[in-house]
Amino acid sequence: MLRLAALFMFLVSLTGAGCAGAEPAATPAPAEVSGTVRLTPGESVASAGHVVRFVEVVEDSRCPQDVTCVTEGVARIRIAVDDQTAVLTVPGSRPTDGDRSTVTVGRLTVAVTGLEPVPVSSGPREAPVAVIDVR
Repeated sequence: MLRLAALFMFLVSLTGAGCAGAEPAATPAPAEVSGTVRLTPGESVASAGHVVRFVEVVEDSRCPQDVTCVTEGVARIRIAVDDQTAVLTVPGSRPTDGDRSTVTVGRLTVAVTGLEPVPVSSGPREAPVAVIDVR
């Protein structure tokens, strides 16, 4: 019985030793860019020492491309630059007071220039893609 307990303890110590040196897989750093990028929600890029991430579509009431509308609607997205978030209005949308399409953090300026695809009145909606200019 004592030999069985010793064997068990030996096997447990080998298993622990094998795991002790393993390091968790590193999250890949976002690509360093400057210029226009297309991001889906959750994707990010790095620029000028900052990380820019497309968080989500906050609002998209743009007129579907196959419908005639009285108003043009509005599209807004939330982006994060490092740990600061901002809601930006997509150009061509109906602006309201306080809307902005750019945000500046340090020497970095991030501007939303589009949201693809333009909605359609029927059928499934495609995943959103934010067109963002990072400089």
